Amino acid sequence: MAGYEYCYTTTVANMPITGAANLPDPTWPFDYLRNGAVDRGSYRYTDGDLVANAFLFLGIRFRRPVPAGTLPGADIGSVTWEQEPVHFLKPA
Repeated sequence: MAGYEYCYTTTVANMPITGAANLPDPTWPFDYLRNGAVDRGSYRYTDGDLVANAFLFLGIRFRRPVPAGTLPGADIGSVTWEQEPVHFLKPA
């Protein structure tokens, strides 16, 4: 069964993230962020949702489809990440 891979970032505005340099890279291997956060433009992408602090309290989750049986680190080609609506981060 195929599924989705997710990545997360924080934002200061209730607006979608734009600009290719700011978005998650569609060529990242599957589960790329398991090794740590990655900066893209003005955003830092992580493998899990962050907790709110005094300055950052909005988050955005991205997802992309992943073929069934894909192993971490596997090349899945160029798969565009789908941006979900802005959400409030959980408080610390």
